[in-house]
Order: sequence, then C-alpha cells, then structure tokens
Amino acid sequence: MSLNSLRKKSILKSSVKVNTPNIIVDFEKTNEKTPIDSSRNLIVDPDNLFRKGPIPIEKLSFKDQTHLSLKACLKEMNDNEKSLSSVREASDPASEMLLHYFARLGNGADDEDTVNLQFVKALLDEGASLNFTDCYGQSVFFAIVRDWHVNVASFAIERRADVNHKDKYGRTPLHLAAAIDYSAMIEVLIKNGALIDAVTTGEEQSALHYAARYNAIHSIEVLISHGAKLDSVDFLLRTPLHVAVEFGSHKAVKYFLEIGVPVGTYDSYGNSAVGLMVEKLPSCTYEAMNQFIVNNNSTRKIYYYLDCLQFDVKFATKVSKSVLQMVVMHNRIDLIMHPVLQKLLNVNWNLFGRRHAVISNFWNVLYTMLATILVYSIPFTSYDQQYSPPKAKAWKIVIACVFFVLTFYFLIKQLWSVVQNTKCINDYKNYKTTRLKKQKQYFHPAWFEEQQFFEEEYKRISHLSANIWNDLWNIFEFMLVVVVLLTYILHIINIIKPNMRLFRAANYVSCIMLLFVYFRLYKTLRIFSIFSVFTVLLGHVLEELIRILLLFLDFYVPYLFIIFMLFGGKNGYKQEGELNDSGLKNFDDVAYNMWLIIFGKSYPHKSLEETNIYVSQVAFGLYFILMTVFFIYIYIGRLNQVFCNIHQQTLATSNMMFASIMVNEENSLKLKDKMKQKKFLRHFCGPMEVNYESTSRQVNEENQSSKIHIDHIVTSVDNISAFLSKSNLKKKKKNTINLENFSIFNTEVQKLTQRQQEMEHEFSELKKRVATEQQKSLDSIKEAVDAHLNEAAANKRKLEKES
Repeated sequence: MSLNSLRKKSILKSSVKVNTPNIIVDFEKTNEKTPIDSSRNLIVDPDNLFRKGPIPIEKLSFKDQTHLSLKACLKEMNDNEKSLSSVREASDPASEMLLHYFARLGNGADDEDTVNLQFVKALLDEGASLNFTDCYGQSVFFAIVRDWHVNVASFAIERRADVNHKDKYGRTPLHLAAAIDYSAMIEVLIKNGALIDAVTTGEEQSALHYAARYNAIHSIEVLISHGAKLDSVDFLLRTPLHVAVEFGSHKAVKYFLEIGVPVGTYDSYGNSAVGLMVEKLPSCTYEAMNQFIVNNNSTRKIYYYLDCLQFDVKFATKVSKSVLQMVVMHNRIDLIMHPVLQKLLNVNWNLFGRRHAVISNFWNVLYTMLATILVYSIPFTSYDQQYSPPKAKAWKIVIACVFFVLTFYFLIKQLWSVVQNTKCINDYKNYKTTRLKKQKQYFHPAWFEEQQFFEEEYKRISHLSANIWNDLWNIFEFMLVVVVLLTYILHIINIIKPNMRLFRAANYVSCIMLLFVYFRLYKTLRIFSIFSVFTVLLGHVLEELIRILLLFLDFYVPYLFIIFMLFGGKNGYKQEGELNDSGLKNFDDVAYNMWLIIFGKSYPHKSLEETNIYVSQVAFGLYFILMTVFFIYIYIGRLNQVFCNIHQQTLATSNMMFASIMVNEENSLKLKDKMKQKKFLRHFCGPMEVNYESTSRQVNEENQSSKIHIDHIVTSVDNISAFLSKSNLKKKKKNTINLENFSIFNTEVQKLTQRQQEMEHEFSELKKRVATEQQKSLDSIKEAVDAHLNEAAANKRKLEKES
C-alpha cells in the first residue's frame, strides 16, 4: 500500500469501540476540528530518497520503509508484563489503550500516516496518562517524540507529558530525539525544559553522546548551539568523539574535526580517540593527525606534539596502544607517510632504532660470512677428508658449530617474536571483548540497532588473529632451518661413511642453503630505506612475473610437445643414415633448448631444415615471434606500468616495514629504556620545535591540506543537498522530491567556483606583473645609481688632474 493511498485512507469511523472492556469512545461528542499537524515524522535518508537498494520506496511494505525507526519501540504488554510497568494503585485501561495505540503505530502494525488526535483526546479525557510506561519504562511520550510531528509533541507537553522522563536505562526523550536526528523536536524539548546534560543510568552518556553514536549531524549542531558539553565523558571516560569513532559514525567524526574537537583525549583504558580512529575510521585519521602539527608563521617554526601520540602513562594498561602501534597492527599504509608519524619514527630511530639496526645487521652479516667460508672451503679437500684430521680442520669445525648455533638462535628469536605477537593479539581481543560485554549491560532491548552492533562487533573481534603465515619471513626462517639441518645431516653421514654420491648431494643442498642465507640479509637490511624499497619492488616484480609466466606456459608447453613430435625421439630427422645430435633427441633436452632459444641461443636450423624446411621455419619462426617479441615486450611494458603506478605506494610500504620493525623493537625494550623514551618524548617532543622545512615539503603538505578542504566542501554541498531535499518534502506529498532549488544552487556554486578560479588566475598574473615592474624599477634605480657613481668618479678624477 502506497503512502499516498494511506493518506487518503479514513483514519477512524464515526464511532469506534476499543478492545478494552471498560471503555467505549464515541467521537460524536469530541468531533472538534484542530489545526494541529499530526503527520508522521519521516526520517529521510538523503542519499536514498527514492529507493532502498534497487527497490522503489513505493513498492516496499510499510515496515520496510525508511521512516520507521528501530529505536525506542514501545512494547505492547501482556498480563505477565503489566507487573513490570509503572506502579499503579489500580488498573488504568485508558493509559494501556493509549500505549497500545502508539506502540502499534510505531512498529507498523497499524500503517496509519497521521495520529488521530480526537481519539487521543478522548482517552486523555478518560484519565489516560502520556507518562504511562511499558515494561522498559518508556512512556507514551517517547513514541510521540520518535514518530510524530513536533505539533503532536507540543500537544502532549500541554497535557503534562514529562519531557525529562527517564526509562529504566536512564534515557530521556531528548536522548531519543538526538539519536534519530530530529533537530526540530530537540528544539521543542529544550524550549520546554528538557535537561540538555541529563545522562543515562550507569552508562552516563548525554544526548550529545547519543547524537554522535548514531551519526546525527543536525542533532549535534542543535545540541552544541544550546550549550551541550563537547568534553563530557561517560563511565569509560569517553567523549562524544570517542563514541562516534567507536560506532563508526563517519559524518559525526568529520563534523567534530571540522569544529576542532581535540583527538588527543584518552578513555579509561588509555586509548586515544585518534588511535581508535585508525582502527574504525582510517579515512578520517589523516585529517585528525593534522592537529598534532602547529605552524607559527611569525617565528617560522613548526611544533610537533609527538608525546600525545603515545598512550597516556596515567591511564595506560597492558593493552593500551599508541597511534603508531595501531597503524602497524592494522597495516594502514595510507597513514604511515603522515609528517607526524614520520617525525616520531625519526625520533625512535635516534633513541633505539639505530642501535638495533647495527646489532642485528652485525649478527646477520657474520652469519652470512660463516656460511660463505664453509661453502668456499669444500672444493679444497676431497669428499672423505672434509673434516679430518680434526686437529688440522679445527677452525672449520668451530665455524660449522657457530653457524649451527646461530641458526637455531635466530629460529628461537623468531619463534619468541611470534609468541609475543600472538599473545599481544590475544590480549587485545580479550580486552575488546571485555570492553564490549561491559557496554552490553547498558544496551536497551527496545533499541534493536544496539544489539545488531554488538553482534557485528563481537564477530569482527573474534576474527582477529595473529596468523604467523602472514609474515613471509616466518616461513622463510623455517625453510632456512630445514635446509641447514638437511645440509648438516648429509655432511655428518658423509663423515661417518664417506660416499661420493652423498657428498655431491650435500653440495647441492649447500648451494641452496647459501642462497637462502644471502637472501636473509634483507630481513635486517630492510630497516634502511634503500633496501626496503628494493624489497617492495622485488615483490611487485615477482608478482608480475608469475602472471606473465602463466601466460607464457600456455604457449610454451604445447610447443614442447610439437617440437618433440616433429624433430625429437627415434622419429627425428637423420643425416647420412645416422641420427644427428642436435640437442632435441630427448624431451628434457627439447625443454632446455627451447628455453634457451628465448634468450638468443641459436638452434640447429640447417639440420632441422633437412627434415622439413617449411615445417621447421614455420614452427620456430612462430615460436620466436610469440616468445622473444610478444611475451618479452609485454613483460617489459607491464613492469614499466608497475614502476609508474606504485612509486608512492612502494615508498609507503617500505616505511610501513620500517615502522613495523620499530614497533617490535619498542615492545621488546627493557623497562629502563621505555622510561627513557617516555621521558624524552615528554620533555623534548611536547611539542618538538623545528624550523620550516624545504619548499617542496611545504607544497606537499599544502596539497594534502587542499585535498582535505576539498573534501570539506564536498561534504558541505552534500549536507546542503540533503537539507534542501528534505525541506522539499511537502506535508501532503512527502514522497515527491523537488530538487529544482538544489539544481539552481548547484549551478550558482559552479559559477562561483569558476569565478574563483578566474580570480586566482588574475591574481597570479597580477603578482607576475608586479614582480616584473618591481624588477624594472630596481634595474632603473641600479642604472641611475651606477650612472651617478660613474659621474662622481669622473668628477673626482678631473679634480685630481686639476690639482
């Protein structure tokens, strides 16, 4: 049933008998006309005015249409639940009927589009109370605030509806109006004495907290204009910004950032708002971190508040995470390049990073040198005298033992790091779960969205895991240990029972081991930017190589069988009665030679042409075209595209590697070193004072700021669009949207933008002209001064000659 047809539907007949034994309402006696607008308050989604998904609004059921809220739904009571409601001296059937009436209108059971005020008046005259509550303590006035026009609320207030009534969870009508973003209702409630700073029971959240939680921008604006406190905190010391971030309210967070709400505040667990933002709303975090930079143009100084990026020592717990730790934990590559984090990484590098880099690379280089010496010494002695006599080869035995011990030392160190990271993730999961369960006790059963949030959040937290296979270096370490063990086992068996085949097998494995050991150098060298960038590029190149190889094998494999069938095996070509040795007789020879041909190795074309000149020329000519031209050029082109597209991403990824190493090293610091770091940050980085950097760096930061301002403009235009669209919902035709005004406004904005660009261009041209004229003036003055000096010099010489 459409809304237009619902509006045409008769609200009530001339006489209605209510399903309560003691009350019969006759509207013949109360048929007075009233100018009060009793229409339903449509909660419109400005992004989806005409549809829900792909389905038109008109074709949805009444319950599925967007104007039915899931918050504070009144519950119709049965006989068992009546005892849980308000305490009464006697039965109150009129109030019960009033409660049932608004409850059914609110949950869509009665799909009426207006309140029958005549019916309501009749019940009130019979003694019904608008403060009558359901089993959750919600009064009838809650339903009016939630679903109906402000005139209905004024009507209810005139009839002694309590604007500060609290349900069993301490929520007031103002909390409800703020949550559903009903700004006009908020104005009415505050005008009629609603307490703007009223907080809920236990949770201790104000109406501003609820507006922030449910992304209600207009409610936030109205509440702030009436003096709502932006720094008010709940039972977990969370500000409205904290709550908005935790519930993922993107628009509310953007608004708070625009008006300058500080993001460096901490909750009772020692987590800052910007730290939570990294996890929940990374798109807003870059802008939020700009608060940690303050420019002073008069003194040409920049102040970095790096100490605020760390968790507050006063409220710190074992699960407290700094902003940098959150960025690394959630792999926010787009945030790691922020100037504040770059400064913090630079400070940590000077405090403990450089020492860690020197020590770790020393042991890694020593490990590589020992492996190189062992492999290098193998060819100088025969297979049965590698470690004999023991006295003469004592140096080699010592090197082998040290290398073996270092291998297992690195393995134990890696395993310990894995265990610590796993424990850290598990502690974080337990903390998030405990925190969520602590909040669940304050979730309202009649606010169904809160239960949905709990289930989704609990599911997300349960999926957090410290998978050791996500870090490829863990896999590499285990593979290296396996190869080293296999090498040692083969050499030990060869020492006990010398065997040439076994010795050669040990040498083959030793070759693989040496390659692994040298590649392991990048594990510690990647802390330096030049090696980390190369490591990231290598990963992208290998990824692109795998893609090309899959395409390559699709042609290479069938060609192997074709060439082997035509020119290999016993049916190959003959020359002078004997099989000619061309390297294509066996299948593995064909595979090897066909691979080398790609890189320019010549093939026996003269011998092959004797078998069938046309077949050999066509087969190998087409092979050359496909392999040497087609695939190589494609691969070079793809690599060129990769290098062009991922330059900035490569730099960010390499910085993320560096940040990850710094965070791991910070976690492994001793208590003394941690206190030293905190003391340094507190004394020298709160704030850290530096001079203005190079022009190029300022230009990059200005470009980033310009992007943020553009984003603000887009958001503002979207808000204006939503406002104009909502304002065009006519009282009698609320489903028809008139966007003509917005189109005119949009055109004017475009004209203003174009005019602004023209003015900027004219201003830049004017600056150039002024600069040119100044230069000309300076040149003229210089010429005049030079001429005057020359004239004075000439007069001086003339006087000297006369004297």
